[in-house]
Amino acid sequence: TSRRTLASLYIELERYPEAIRELQVLLKAKPQLHDVRLTLANLRLQLGDVEKAIAQLSELITLDPEQLDARENLAGLYLQREETDAAVAELRELLRRAPDRHEARRNLANALLQQQHYPEAIVQLNAWIDGNGDAKGEAWAALAFAYRCLGHADIAEDAYRQALRYDPDSEELRMGLIQALMDQGEPQRATPLIRRLLERDPVRPELWRLLVNVDLIAQRDDDAIVGLESARRFGVGDDESLLTLGDLLVEKGLPATALERYLEADINDSASIGRLLRATESFVVLGKTSQAQRLLDRIAESDGPLTGEQQRRMALAKAQVLGSTGHDQEALELYSKLLGEDALDAHVLMAMGRLHQRKGDLSEALICYERAGRAD
Repeated sequence: TSRRTLASLYIELERYPEAIRELQVLLKAKPQLHDVRLTLANLRLQLGDVEKAIAQLSELITLDPEQLDARENLAGLYLQREETDAAVAELRELLRRAPDRHEARRNLANALLQQQHYPEAIVQLNAWIDGNGDAKGEAWAALAFAYRCLGHADIAEDAYRQALRYDPDSEELRMGLIQALMDQGEPQRATPLIRRLLERDPVRPELWRLLVNVDLIAQRDDDAIVGLESARRFGVGDDESLLTLGDLLVEKGLPATALERYLEADINDSASIGRLLRATESFVVLGKTSQAQRLLDRIAESDGPLTGEQQRRMALAKAQVLGSTGHDQEALELYSKLLGEDALDAHVLMAMGRLHQRKGDLSEALICYERAGRAD
């Protein structure tokens, strides 16, 4: 018709409002022209009017449920708008009518994954893999992810290996495979894969963390230290890894180096302060009072909040350092303050007893020991 010809010319000239006007007149005269409704929806999209495009497509599939392209386009628009439930409904209906629409199945599987409906997604992914469509590697990768989320790490491992056949250089897939092996409690099988990825990209912190975790699980502390130091030298060691490195160095009898690593860490929250307090207490037990005092100073300088229990532990560590360095009276004063908060703290009473005994004040020492005994 002349109006269709005129509309086509307007479309070629990108004069979309005029084309819409002509097609609307044509459709009013001939409402059975469903291809015109589809063209109108596409023109609405060209003008950025998604609402009217959705309305046009919805009307079209209501009038003719076999308009499969319109239904698939409608599902795509719902996905763009993150209206996943509506998209899933349209895709299910489309696949019921046309099971060989592989792109629709791909979109349905991904939408179900987004909704965390993993068992339903697995059904669609298996159909995707068994069908004649392409992007099978993507399907295997998505299947591996779904099985991992369901806790089936062994099946996920197999799926990751299938995905790697299609994309053998994918680091993301290799990371997934490593995680699947770790989830199965088989870190030794994951180690060669981790090392291979590190050879390609030694500045990925998550790879160093994985390698160190494997070594720690296997109680290979020396290898864990090497891994943590390597991450630090590559500039990808985080605060958690520095604190762990410090702990391992303390256990290896290297307090000076351990102190350096502790001081490199950024202490800005309750958890990291707790780690540093434990390190301080370890130094106190080992008689490394200078290192303990440096850590106490570091905690005092930090902006991180201390819980009430952490404040008490810090005061106790200060008193212990004072007592160990000959500042007995200052230590006793601090211990007395702690007793004011908890008069039955046997640990504090025993420490005070030892200080009184060292000063030769045996009667006070005896009182402290007796009170500590009753507290126990």
